[in-house]
Amino acid sequence: MILTCIMAGITLAGSLLNAKKLRVGFLFWSVTNFYWIVRNLIIGEYAQSAVYAVNLCISVYGFVKWTMPYRKLDKFYVREERELITWVYYNPNSHAGGQYVFNEFDYNLVYDAESNSDSSHEFFEYIGLRCKQFLSYKGNKDFRIDDREHRRKKASFTGANEDTMLALIALTKQEKEDE
Repeated sequence: MILTCIMAGITLAGSLLNAKKLRVGFLFWSVTNFYWIVRNLIIGEYAQSAVYAVNLCISVYGFVKWTMPYRKLDKFYVREERELITWVYYNPNSHAGGQYVFNEFDYNLVYDAESNSDSSHEFFEYIGLRCKQFLSYKGNKDFRIDDREHRRKKASFTGANEDTMLALIALTKQEKEDE
């Protein structure tokens, strides 16, 4: 009975951790799902064991899926009131073993990039070479904060791709028309 109560508490803790977008919650769930599978097999609740077996698979999948895919995303944050855009991406190849790159630019640079590029690749390359750039290296005191923010903070746009390029152009053109 005591072990069952402890496992119930760990299951709830896993739910809370996942609600806070902390992937360790999937580890909690994996441990407790395994326990619930075994317990239900012992007491003859085979259908319930099957449910927890599926939940265990989902927990493992969730843990793997949440491992670090956010680091592969380029994120764009728009501050319309200042007409500024911050483009954040993770560079795993830095000498420090990883770094966040913060590219900050105004709407005018978007206009210039549109005029001076023929593809989304050229567009973002143009911006990357002309923007203000700040770095956050792995091991620095702010890196963990930057990593957490990159994982949790909702971006205005994601991906340095054609869709984002067109969205940035449309946003800045709309702003120019409103002036």
